[in-house]
Amino acid sequence: MQQYERKGLLKLKGHTDWVNCCALSADGNIGISASDDKSCILWNTGEGKVLRRLTGHGNRVYGCAISGDGKVAMSASWDKTAIIWNAVSGKQLRTLYGHKQRVFACALSFDGKIGLTASADCTLIVWDIAKGRILHRLRGHTRFVYGCALSKDGKVAMSASWDKTCIIWDTEKGKPLWSLRGHTDYVRTCALSADGAIGMSASFDNTCITWDTATGRMMKKLRGHKDQVFGCSLSADGKIAMSASTDKTCILWDTKKGSILCRLEGKAGDVQGCALSADSNIGISAHTDKICILWDTEKEMKNAEMVTRRGGIVDVGISCEVCQVCSIS
Repeated sequence: MQQYERKGLLKLKGHTDWVNCCALSADGNIGISASDDKSCILWNTGEGKVLRRLTGHGNRVYGCAISGDGKVAMSASWDKTAIIWNAVSGKQLRTLYGHKQRVFACALSFDGKIGLTASADCTLIVWDIAKGRILHRLRGHTRFVYGCALSKDGKVAMSASWDKTCIIWDTEKGKPLWSLRGHTDYVRTCALSADGAIGMSASFDNTCITWDTATGRMMKKLRGHKDQVFGCSLSADGKIAMSASTDKTCILWDTKKGSILCRLEGKAGDVQGCALSADSNIGISAHTDKICILWDTEKEMKNAEMVTRRGGIVDVGISCEVCQVCSIS
């Protein structure tokens, strides 16, 4: 199959170490990134500018999340804590203590009222964000829990673990619904559609899998990366997916067909994470060479479709526009 490839779009510079994770508000207007430099950055994606730098962790920040309206942010750190932030002012609202080891990932419901954290202590915690209170501690994995995701209403959760499984959870009851088995190596991260009906997992076995969360059934195994897959994201309706790999590319997928729509290559370091806006029109990727890349994914998919229909290959060699951060308001 001939594939359309894009060389890059907009590079965001501001971190001083590896960028481990990234996320977008539902409309894609606000982005957040998490780095080994112990900080998160909030981005204006329309202008490619820094809105706020969030500092407060004492070790690497490995995970980040933002509410659907872009008003609440969350970060997860190797310092064993998560922090809740006012994403408008950049003010630290509260620090969440509850894990005994590194916190690798976090997630927020659309309204920012329910939070979820995943840890090296093999557990997840469901949080009441307003009160900073533990609602449930989720136990079921036998090794590090590296990734987590929440449905829009926060009632369904998904976790990804080094025990090579994912688990679907009922967060209101704090109970597991399904254990998902299909990967042959560590599962690095996961994602959910807005209604929680479709799940996605990304693994060190170089593949992603889409899941029917109501039945625990594997839908499609997505093959296309040449190295470990570190990140994945789904559009709100679950029809479009994005994956990120240490092969230095991202891939946009048609989840129903299990086929590649286009491959995104930004001439940057290994890709540690990725995220899509709710409508899948905007994407962001996080890289080991201290940058994030913003993608006009709507344009990329349209261009790829046009090339496919014509039966040819377009060689697009567009150098990335670079946004260098000089000062942070």
